[in-house]
Amino acid sequence: MRLILCVCVCILFAFGLTAAATALPMGDENATADNASNVTIVSENMTENQTGNMTVAEVIGEEQNLTMLATALDAANLTIPLQTGGPYTVFAPTDEAFQALGNETIDQLFSNQTELEQILLYHVVEGNYTAEQLMNMTGGNQTDDGDIFSFLSGLFGGDNQTENATELQTLGGENLTITQENGQVMVNNASVVQADLNASNGVVHIIDQVLIPQNATVTGQTNMTQNQTAGNETGMTA
Repeated sequence: MRLILCVCVCILFAFGLTAAATALPMGDENATADNASNVTIVSENMTENQTGNMTVAEVIGEEQNLTMLATALDAANLTIPLQTGGPYTVFAPTDEAFQALGNETIDQLFSNQTELEQILLYHVVEGNYTAEQLMNMTGGNQTDDGDIFSFLSGLFGGDNQTENATELQTLGGENLTITQENGQVMVNNASVVQADLNASNGVVHIIDQVLIPQNATVTGQTNMTQNQTAGNETGMTA
């Protein structure tokens, strides 16, 4: 009888160990899954907070298609001013926009720090202008009443030549002409291809052309871009 009782106890003890061993991995998997989920969420939140705390210079430095602009800002000693000042609105040309100028022009720009600084400052406006604000300033988000008044003004000889344009003074002292076309913000002849990269001291709008001020002396393909811009502005104000 004692022998039978001992055998039963041993069987029950072995069954209990097997059940516990089976349950443990399931518990570990759930814990791992929960922990992994929490880590991912925290990581995403940290990334968002870090991005919001970046300066306009740091936002430019983090964008993969703005590497040439970041390099140019360093070469012109403008990175630190864009980190410490503001608020600024920066119209940032892509790497493709710089490459469209041609190697000769790019070399000329980087070999003349004064000229490079002048051109880069032509891309920066004091103040924080979102794409929506720029659209409003150019009449892009007018109400129906506004459209009626514009129509009546045209009938009675009102000046509508600049109703869809506004000018912003750059840190270089020259003005940029802001317009809108088919719901897209235009800066001189350049299109804003990515808007509202918000920073702690302003906002960055990515554009598809390098903007050249009229008093710049660079040669080559840059002059062609400059002349096209000047011609567009002349046509608007005639």
